[in-house]
Amino acid sequence: KVFAHEQAPLGFAFDTAEAGGGEHIFLASDTSQVICRSSSGTFPNHKAVIPKGDMQKATVNRAALLEVVCEAGTCSNPFNKRIRFDFTQEFVKISAKSDLGQYEKSLPCQSTCTGAAGFNWTYLRDFLSVVSSAAITMQMQSSVVLSGPMLISVVEDGVCHKHVLMPMRID
Repeated sequence: KVFAHEQAPLGFAFDTAEAGGGEHIFLASDTSQVICRSSSGTFPNHKAVIPKGDMQKATVNRAALLEVVCEAGTCSNPFNKRIRFDFTQEFVKISAKSDLGQYEKSLPCQSTCTGAAGFNWTYLRDFLSVVSSAAITMQMQSSVVLSGPMLISVVEDGVCHKHVLMPMRID
């Protein structure tokens, strides 16, 4: 399922090289359409940015996190869209502050994390919006200011989905 809101089957097609194409993949449902264009080139080694080693973990309710992330996003700086995460062993506090206002809310979590990190809320929202798992696990490198990318994992239908979110400098 590509579109979270769709119930109908998804259709797909490829344009062919014989027809002068060979560059596009088309995905369509009754109400939505996505056109993907293939490109050639050297892509970065995605495994190089996946956090490894001594990892801190926090597990939180996905729906509650999505709601709080979207609420915090309304008060984030429109230019950088940064929100702040402050982890304790029992809670994660999500906050944002800009000329638009300020926001702060804590969610219960099971965590080995203690520290703070900043992330672009729209990238997190995009991932949380398309998965349906009840809980997500966030993994980060250990330190007082959690550095390096955050690895978000969810298991759905026996498949582990992973999303890497790059951090932003926090104040």
